Amino acid sequence: MITLQQMIVTPYSGRLESMAKVLPFLEGKRTAVYVGAKGPDGGFFLRELIAKYRFAMTIVEPWAPNAEEVRRNFPDCRVVTGTVQEFLASTDETFDVFMWWHGPEHAPADELPNLIEKIKLRTDVVILGCPFGDYPQDGSGGNPFEIHQTCLVPEFFNSLGMSTWTLEYSGGKGGPGTHITTWWIKEDAL
Repeated sequence: MITLQQMIVTPYSGRLESMAKVLPFLEGKRTAVYVGAKGPDGGFFLRELIAKYRFAMTIVEPWAPNAEEVRRNFPDCRVVTGTVQEFLASTDETFDVFMWWHGPEHAPADELPNLIEKIKLRTDVVILGCPFGDYPQDGSGGNPFEIHQTCLVPEFFNSLGMSTWTLEYSGGKGGPGTHITTWWIKEDAL
């Protein structure tokens, strides 16, 4: 498991810096959705988020083998197998926080603006993470949901009223080693 402390001294340190910008908005929140958890740690320091904020957590994972692993590793969380689109269509629930970490790039570009607006209607805080720019990826490990379908830049998120923070390990804009953290906070939730 990658802890917050370990992230300070690893290539993830920039992502920690990006999360430091949004963590204050999580205080006092009780319900959360996390999309795309996989592996024993559930992705980007999910265990620590649950422990620190004591969220009633719903984890959405589109690929059934990953969802089964998440169920085993996070038995106290509700795990839903499906895409973000399918999840939103299946419930009218609202949540305090909706975190889609390294997932927006997997959605079709023409669907993404409407999808983000639908997410905003269901939550007080939206936190998204994705690669910056062109970062091709195929369906690794046989998982068709791993394919990158959309090339994202900060201006796209800014056009939707979201704040952004970027990380560029490679020195250029886009590709491996880059990252965008973007967030939106409902006005009356501040």
